[in-house]
Amino acid sequence: LSLGYLRTRQNQSAEAFDAFDSALRKWQAAGNTRGQALALKAIGILHNVMSRKQQSLDSLLAAEKMFPENVDQTEKASLYNSIGHVYEDYGEWRLSLKYREMAYSQFQKANHLQGQLATLPSLGKLSYLSGDSAAALAYFKQ
Repeated sequence: LSLGYLRTRQNQSAEAFDAFDSALRKWQAAGNTRGQALALKAIGILHNVMSRKQQSLDSLLAAEKMFPENVDQTEKASLYNSIGHVYEDYGEWRLSLKYREMAYSQFQKANHLQGQLATLPSLGKLSYLSGDSAAALAYFKQ
């Protein structure tokens, strides 16, 4: 996965996909669902960066199904934020809000203040777009 992230930072999308796909196949062969989930998450994020929204959502939702319960809470939060981002791009405010709230909850459980603070503006915006001005204001006040 590290090679894929390096290639992503170097704007080498094709090489990044190859690296993530290679990691996914290795984790599948090893029967490691955590590794598979992390590879699918990386593939989903890369698809999103390339504006391939449906492919991104497909990969991210597949990763969500595979994430084991004992995975790091910040990894789960990151996944939920990524899914929420794609739903937001689709204009699915309520679904996006649901996933952003799940991300916020995971960041809280992990005592990850930076993640919480980064998620709050999205929660406020999505609450407002969903028609809940009071919730939006409460999020923005936090």
